[in-house]
Amino acid sequence: MVAAELRRMLEQFIDKRTVRAFLIEGKVTEIDKENKVCDVLPLDSQAPFQDVRLLPLSGSGGFGFTLYPKKDTNVTILKKTDTEAFLISCQEIESMELFVGDQFKLEVKNNGDCIFNDGSNGGLIIVDKLQQQVAKNSQLLQKIMTVFSTPVNEAGNGAPSVFQQALNAATQGSQTADLSNITNDKIKH
Repeated sequence: MVAAELRRMLEQFIDKRTVRAFLIEGKVTEIDKENKVCDVLPLDSQAPFQDVRLLPLSGSGGFGFTLYPKKDTNVTILKKTDTEAFLISCQEIESMELFVGDQFKLEVKNNGDCIFNDGSNGGLIIVDKLQQQVAKNSQLLQKIMTVFSTPVNEAGNGAPSVFQQALNAATQGSQTADLSNITNDKIKH
């Protein structure tokens, strides 16, 4: 009697946990990036699936990875219920997004563009080229400081130049920037 009761309880437990899902191949007809969904028309001419989730997580977990397929590309979706389906693979990708909370988002587009957060800070700096340009400015500043420190006499009376003494005093002890150790090798482009 106890064994039969345990068996019945176990069968009920398994039945409640069993999820039937189907893989369906189709073509993307629409993409909604804001809601992270797309519409898919099955290749076997079934009714289209609307709002196929591109982010296969329920709710707003605060982190994730989203693939955005190209429109009209072939995809495979996992149909979990009559109203719930997820993108699991796609033939061509328009872009992908990695995000962690509201503080970090990285979007990589198929044209090679990488956009951190909203991209409002502009492009990454090419450090070697920046250092070359800053080196030019440093050379110019060094030449100006040399001129400041070279004695110049006032025209007419031969007294030391008051203007040159003021410039020399203002720049005395100043150094040009040391940019030899400004790169972070953890982020490369």
